[in-house]
Amino acid sequence: MIPAEKGCYVLANVREEVLYIGLAIDLRRRFGQHLDTPEKIAATSLGVAVFFYWLESADTNRLERTWMNIHQLAEGKLPVLNSVYSPTST
Repeated sequence: MIPAEKGCYVLANVREEVLYIGLAIDLRRRFGQHLDTPEKIAATSLGVAVFFYWLESADTNRLERTWMNIHQLAEGKLPVLNSVYSPTST
């Protein structure tokens, strides 16, 4: 069901808390890569990622920055699985 299209995505736990925000040239392939990444499938302080939400978009960089900024404003920090990010205003 995940399209092989360009877009942004979120990994979330069962409480729909955001664990990771990312972008991809091919959402379907990127989802598969996450399943093969031990850090992305392991338990975090907020639980395990069980949901993969996405939005197809041509402007992935701007969309990802916006989602990161919104998350940081709401939670006061980056998602637990986003280790490096420098948010900018959009």
